[in-house]
Formats: sequence, C-alpha cells, structure tokens
Amino acid sequence: MRELDERAYQQAVCPIRELQLLHGSRTYTRQEWRLLTQTARDKRADIRLRARALTALWQTPDPVQQREAVAVTAALLSDPEPLVRAYATHALAELGAKQHLAHVQQLASNDPDPNVRMVASAAATRLG
Repeated sequence: MRELDERAYQQAVCPIRELQLLHGSRTYTRQEWRLLTQTARDKRADIRLRARALTALWQTPDPVQQREAVAVTAALLSDPEPLVRAYATHALAELGAKQHLAHVQQLASNDPDPNVRMVASAAATRLG
C-alpha cells in the first residue's frame, strides 16, 4: 500500500468523489464501474481511495452492478488493511448481502482490529 501525499490524493480522489456524490441516482458507466472496482481491489492503492471506491460501489441502483459489488466487497473481507475490511463489512450491510452474514459475524468476533469488530458487529445486526 502506498499513501499519497495530500496533493496527489486530492487529484486521484476527484473522479471517485464525483461518483459518490451521485448517491445512487444512476447506474455507473462501464468506465466508472471499472474505476471503482479496480480501485477497491488494488492493494497498492492509497487506502483512502479504496475506502471511497467501496462507498461508491454500494450506492449503485443497478441490480447487476449490485451483485458484482457484493462479490467484490466480500472478497475484501480478508484484506490486510483494517480500514478496507471495515468498509467492506459496511458495504455488505448496505447491499443487504445476507449470504455473507456468517463471515461478517466472524469478523465481529475475531478480527484483530477493534474498529473492524465494531463495524462488523453493526453490519451483522443489520444483516441478521
């Protein structure tokens, strides 16, 4: 993981922030969707960008994109970065991904990071 300096971060986050500001008002284009999914998965990317991409992913109103967002997000439950795991558990709750309840409950009980445990506990309550 590389952390960008503030100027580089502000430049990189601009397109993702614009997608977040849509608040689910439309389906993402292929290019937008690729940006979000690749950023969320990219373990070398700044974790702040990855977290923002996860937030934008769950906001899509499109059912096909929602299914893909669940798959992308579920894969990130085992990410080495605690912030990414926390955002992933929250995203799964927002997406109503009940099929991942057991994994979220496991994180709520056993994750080494207390913030991940807290977010996962809230997500498990929403999913349960």
